[in-house]
Amino acid sequence: MAKKNAASAAPTRTQHVASVSSLPAGTGTNRVTTRLIGIYGPPKTRKTTSCAYLPMGRTKWLVSDSNCAPTLDALDRMPAPEDFYEFKTLEEAVEFLKLLCTTAAEQGVEALGIDYLVVDSLTQYAEWAQRDIAEATNQAYLGERKGWDENGYQAYNAKFLQFLDLLAAVARYVTVIAIAHSKELREKQKKGEFGGLNLSGQMSLAFGRKCNWLLLKTFEVLGDDGTVEEDEATKKATEPDGTVVFERSLLWTKSTIDGYTATANLKVQNRERARWPGDLRVLLRAEGLMKHDEE
Repeated sequence: MAKKNAASAAPTRTQHVASVSSLPAGTGTNRVTTRLIGIYGPPKTRKTTSCAYLPMGRTKWLVSDSNCAPTLDALDRMPAPEDFYEFKTLEEAVEFLKLLCTTAAEQGVEALGIDYLVVDSLTQYAEWAQRDIAEATNQAYLGERKGWDENGYQAYNAKFLQFLDLLAAVARYVTVIAIAHSKELREKQKKGEFGGLNLSGQMSLAFGRKCNWLLLKTFEVLGDDGTVEEDEATKKATEPDGTVVFERSLLWTKSTIDGYTATANLKVQNRERARWPGDLRVLLRAEGLMKHDEE
């Protein structure tokens, strides 16, 4: 694949005049060119696929989901072993994120050698954390005991919130994409809870609050009735039995589907557009955030 020149792909931003002040000068931030992005949706809506075409050699994968590697392999997008971390506990992931932050702080962002970190999936790490806390407190499952001091949720929230805080910290240096799953929708969401996100109430709120973009991922198969046309998000495909269909893969940046939350702080020219093709690169390019782009 041909790669675009990194400098030509870099976003152009206005350099504003600094204040005249006796205070120590600030250090600035890299967050203007990085994001913490949450992508979530029902099972088999191609959430992993939406990230699969980020630049090889500039993307690391922090993996807990058993479907991640088979999906990437089927797409012929399996990263080099050095860029694929298959952890079995939340603690392992936390230690890796701490090391990443320390390396960037002490040696500079360039020492990381990447522009993107994909976490697949947040849901599995949450389930492992709940399991570990339940075992540590002699419960068959988290919440078996009654009472806030006894049911383990305080310990779980503290443990998982540390993980979310580290993801936000890593996003100071590189763009972080955290994949999660949706739960069955209720007719009425709890106050303050992000619709559909399959995390506990407090953690869904914390994750949504920390994300710069919280994107809903959908995928549907449409019959070829003569009214569907191919575009960036809709592609013609042939089923095993020879039936011609259209596959529509979308990322949503606005809450236009009942019960689900989607939001993104986008440039003015992109704010009115709610539906984006399922390839995350399209949205990143539109926002001037693609680095070392691959065509």
